[in-house]
Amino acid sequence: MNLLISSFLLLSAIARIQAREGERARKLKSSSTSTLYAHLSPYPDYTGNLVVSGSVRVSFNSMPATELTYNFDIEGSESNCDGCGTHIHVGTTCDTDDDVGPHYFNIDLVDDQWTTEGGAVYNTDETGKGMGMFTVDNGYNVADNEGHTVVIHAQSGMRIGCGVLSSTAPKSPKVPKTTKAPKSSKSS
Repeated sequence: MNLLISSFLLLSAIARIQAREGERARKLKSSSTSTLYAHLSPYPDYTGNLVVSGSVRVSFNSMPATELTYNFDIEGSESNCDGCGTHIHVGTTCDTDDDVGPHYFNIDLVDDQWTTEGGAVYNTDETGKGMGMFTVDNGYNVADNEGHTVVIHAQSGMRIGCGVLSSTAPKSPKVPKTTKAPKSSKSS
């Protein structure tokens, strides 16, 4: 009888371990990279001569789920902007300045990393174009960040560009079909 009980307990323990490992594998598989996108346009109520455009792509890796890689491709910013800020903000629309709000981070879990010291910056060339990436942990996962604003700052800190993060990947712009040049006729 003791052997039967011991065998039952052993099989139960094995089943619990297998179930736990199966759940762990499902979580790891489902925690693959998730990505958010934002199209950039001039900041609301900005009256300067810069016309910011471009995109931001924010990718979340599995461990930790709140660490994100922020990729940017910016045009129309200041020329030779060095260490200019770009951040996720609490707002959910770029309609007005008041809607955008301050930096978005989970104050209970992390310090504000949307700073120069946190590495949340971009640089541009002499034409105002900049591309690059950085990694930060804002304490929120992909679902929490979706729908929030991204802001592009000038060297002075002024807000010059804005976009809203969405899980919908941007569509490639339609490129017009090229037309063939007319055939030249030989004249004699």
